[in-house]
Amino acid sequence: MGRHALQVQAAWVAALGPLDGGHVLRLQRGTALAPELGTRLVQACRQLHMGEGEQPWSSTDPDAGHVTVELRGPGIPEQRRVTVTGVGVDYFDALNATNAAFPAGVDMWLVAESGALIGLPRTTKVTVITHGTKGAS
Repeated sequence: MGRHALQVQAAWVAALGPLDGGHVLRLQRGTALAPELGTRLVQACRQLHMGEGEQPWSSTDPDAGHVTVELRGPGIPEQRRVTVTGVGVDYFDALNATNAAFPAGVDMWLVAESGALIGLPRTTKVTVITHGTKGAS
């Protein structure tokens, strides 16, 4: 059995450190008839930055990886860009795969060290726009 083969049977998961895509894929998704059984994931990250302009890693944390994503879905006028520091690209790819069979899926909240918070319900489509690895500026 592979490292990520077992599904996590939890209503809520609070991840204080970064999860990889394999962990996200293991979360309970619920079913079409019982989507409320999907896990609610609260993921800590280093920073969140909404919109355009100066990016948070450019002066405050050059050693942290970052991902800029475009969000679309109900409740989001047109689209919204968010840069997340401390969560990898594979995380967002796995989140999309986990939420592909709507209404089943995982609802997620990202919480930055500053207290900034963003909710990503399972209806949100997440597209990775750019990313940088540790050590990139």
